[in-house]
Amino acid sequence: MSQIHGVTSAERQALLVLNAAYEVAAGLDARRQALAKRPRPGHRQALMEAAERLVNLIMLAAQRMSDDVGPDVREHVEGKLGELRDRLLATGTGLVADRADQITRRVQDVTGPRTEYPLGLAAKLAVVLSGIEQAVEAMGGAHHLDDEVKAKLAEARQAVSRLQAVEAERELEEL
Repeated sequence: MSQIHGVTSAERQALLVLNAAYEVAAGLDARRQALAKRPRPGHRQALMEAAERLVNLIMLAAQRMSDDVGPDVREHVEGKLGELRDRLLATGTGLVADRADQITRRVQDVTGPRTEYPLGLAAKLAVVLSGIEQAVEAMGGAHHLDDEVKAKLAEARQAVSRLQAVEAERELEEL
């Protein structure tokens, strides 16, 4: 970004974060197109990582909207954040559904016939679920998700809760 004159420190920070978010969004778009044209090992993971970076930058830019940000810059940044959320929504909805499915399957795997799994798995999956929920918030909220994705997210929440209950019960048995 070129030199920014006549803006407050908070405005400068918001604009710099916004610029970084646009760069990540461009990379995300390119990865999504590459995956659609010719899926290769690692493309999906790279897409997920880029989406996570974009989520983090959108959240950071939104947090930079303090009292020190004037109405013109605020309007500009909020408009651009809306555009970024729309771009993220195009890719992020599928990624949210995939991650929610992964959590649900992992819980099913460890609560099935095989009863041993890494200690603290419920906490780890809760952190992953929290990241998914942050992504949903960065995309503009759950109301932007279709019913199938909402159901998968609800199922993942329930799965993590069940695993937390199982771990709590096992801890009590060990006392």
